[in-house]
Amino acid sequence: MAAQADHFTTSPEGYNYTEGNSHDESLLGTEPLLRFQQIDATNNVNMFNRNQIAFRRDGRLFMNPEYKRRTLDLEVVFAESDLSNISTTFAANFKTNMSVVVARKTVNLMDWIVPPSIPPAVETNAIVLDNIWSYAGKAASGNDFLWEIKVWSNSEAGKDYPFDFDYVVPNASFGPKIPTVGATTNLSAGCLAPGQFSPHRANPLLLNYGDNFEFRYASVNGPSNQAVVLFLGTSNANFSVPFLCNPLHAITLSTPIGVADGNGQFTLPPLSLGYNGALIGQKLIAQEARLCGGCFSSPLLDLSLSNGVEVTFPTDPPDPLVGRVWALDPNATTATQGPLPGGIIIYTNRRRSQRQAFKRQMRRISCLLLEEQHPKA
Repeated sequence: MAAQADHFTTSPEGYNYTEGNSHDESLLGTEPLLRFQQIDATNNVNMFNRNQIAFRRDGRLFMNPEYKRRTLDLEVVFAESDLSNISTTFAANFKTNMSVVVARKTVNLMDWIVPPSIPPAVETNAIVLDNIWSYAGKAASGNDFLWEIKVWSNSEAGKDYPFDFDYVVPNASFGPKIPTVGATTNLSAGCLAPGQFSPHRANPLLLNYGDNFEFRYASVNGPSNQAVVLFLGTSNANFSVPFLCNPLHAITLSTPIGVADGNGQFTLPPLSLGYNGALIGQKLIAQEARLCGGCFSSPLLDLSLSNGVEVTFPTDPPDPLVGRVWALDPNATTATQGPLPGGIIIYTNRRRSQRQAFKRQMRRISCLLLEEQHPKA
């Protein structure tokens, strides 16, 4: 398989035999006027002497008569970039090695009405580059691969065209981060409070926004209309108290945080903790206590204890590995959309003979058959 990388490379990397997790059917190939840039930080292998760019149909979308042949007036640019500093100013994304690899010309895109019998589809719509282009890969150069297409006309403007697409890191985002959530482990069952049919339960959460940790806390099935005292600790004390129905798991700190409602529920407003990367992976133990008002399980102390919960400070939210910006104007200098994560799956190829293409397709079918016979666990 390693030798194949010398003939074709997918961007994002590693999608030769893998269908993307989404599709893009309403932008490239659909809009009559477009400037579109995509930056890929996944290509670690070299892309020496590239002389074609190719695309493939989404493999899961059904047959659609809108996906018919069309003619575009376009230009293609390759360059090296820096995804971590992706900009809505198009020129700012060209870091080095920029080349107009396809000068403005009319290009025909094939009929994609019928989906492939076995996803992913084989690459099609190959465009031969006017200038051979080379890139050492991210591992060697430290730079990311950028490709840009400008479109001045489209014979089927407004009609969808289904490119294969992948988000690569599904929950990554530019700008404000989608927070990661720390794992929780239940340490015990809570007491059964009067009037409740399920144990007294605490539900603490730790979230990481990349620049701030946030603590969220709620509890259910506790004594109604009673003061809530939260116990916190950094390790599981598992301390048994006579006449209490549950061990004390957190004994480092205790503080009153409010009063439960008439249904025995309580919610604490989100609490910002600031950010310290050294906390990642550390544990926080949380448990609450309320006066019971007649707990059968702990009549002498008349307290209801919730379950104890161990919460882990989560890792930082991921950064996107692929991003894109665009404007509905080929002459635009500033993007009106993006940056957004994910990207269209493309190929950059060395020109291959029909015999080489046939061999590659046979290898692809063999790999798919082997996967069916020996599915991954």
